[in-house]
Amino acid sequence: MSSSNQDPLNPQHSQAESTEAENQRIARRRSIMPRLIGGSLIFFVLIALIGAALFQQLRKKQVPPPPPILGQVSAPTFTDETNTSFSITQLDGRIWVADFIFTRCGTQCPVMTFNMKKLQDWLIENEQGNVKLVSLTVDPETDTPDVMRQYARSVKADEGRWHFLTGDRQTIYDYIIKEFKLGADENEGQSVADMFVHSDRFVLVDRDRNIRGYYSGQDDVALEKLRNDIVSISRDGESATGNVGIPRITFNGPITK
Repeated sequence: MSSSNQDPLNPQHSQAESTEAENQRIARRRSIMPRLIGGSLIFFVLIALIGAALFQQLRKKQVPPPPPILGQVSAPTFTDETNTSFSITQLDGRIWVADFIFTRCGTQCPVMTFNMKKLQDWLIENEQGNVKLVSLTVDPETDTPDVMRQYARSVKADEGRWHFLTGDRQTIYDYIIKEFKLGADENEGQSVADMFVHSDRFVLVDRDRNIRGYYSGQDDVALEKLRNDIVSISRDGESATGNVGIPRITFNGPITK
């Protein structure tokens, strides 16, 4: 009997066929696996891209529209805590937040300064390097550059980000009352801690020196809104020379608190 006519019932022949069939199945699996892996990778990449796009859209929706323009301030020159001349033009092209304090204040100023420090830390944490802080004294006769420097150090102010300004009394009061539309006055006959009456407002100013909002420096809800407005202005895409499409509101003030 020739080898081509092997008995199919032969155990060795059956084992050979089984081995060959198993090898074929393994070969088919190997050919399919790269396609399965490639398809899975493409699927997960697509899911990741879609997720990233949805996340960006969600972030945009969560950011409120930029606040309206309430007025504009000029750029007088003061003296900072390093005893260096400081023109407000040095802030042009940057967003900044101003408040008005005096170092001997024993009422609202400590709370305001504490919250300004919290704002500073938030700006650093969120890499808002283009946002500056300005504290302008209402008691320039006492708050000399040296006093302001010591005060800045005591509150751990970030040098270069948070400026403490003093200067000519009349220039300071005109700036606060006539341009920021806020109240400021000497409180005669009162204790040192209450010697001056001034607003507790933080004022948000944009890249073009436009006033964009007033926020109580003692209220957590107001300060949360300030942070949101900083983000919205930062993402607004405004140029440093114009605010196309931003509504302007006539604001005459003053706000006395």
